[in-house]
Amino acid sequence: MALIGAVVLIVLALIVPSFTGGGEPAPTVTTGAFGAPGTTAPPAATTSSRAPTAEEQLGQAIQSELGAAGEVVSVAAPPGGPVTVTWEIKRAGSQGLTENNARFGVMRIMRAVQQSQVTAGGSAPRVRLVGRYQLPGSAAPVTVVRLRFDPDTVERGDFNDRRYLEAFELADAAVVHPTFRG
Repeated sequence: MALIGAVVLIVLALIVPSFTGGGEPAPTVTTGAFGAPGTTAPPAATTSSRAPTAEEQLGQAIQSELGAAGEVVSVAAPPGGPVTVTWEIKRAGSQGLTENNARFGVMRIMRAVQQSQVTAGGSAPRVRLVGRYQLPGSAAPVTVVRLRFDPDTVERGDFNDRRYLEAFELADAAVVHPTFRG
């Protein structure tokens, strides 16, 4: 009889918290082809009490705008100097879709730079974009898109996603790997 009572207590200890919330967040579930759902957990608190630098804020804004088209690797924005953004272009289902990710990346990065505090209160900066991608057969990502936007272009440019096919042509100077010219 005591054994049955012990089993009932153990089962209740395992089941009841799942109905009452139990104080633990629900585990994330991978949904097959669609991948794991995005996290809703707040970012981990930093142990430093310092405010983020302008470069860190710009990098966060760019990554937020860039979304699934790529991942920001580095942002350099020295005071009075050019803004340089290096990002990894996300592989898509086909080469054409991957090229589109590169173009969308350019438009979204430039839109984030336009909207950022870097351009607030002064003239627009010169912007350099370096898009990296791991080509088939290469051991590491290589630079496939290198663009330069002069301050006038940054200030007056229309970097709306609808114009993504013109992304490379909007730059004042462009070097694009043959694989990404299609």
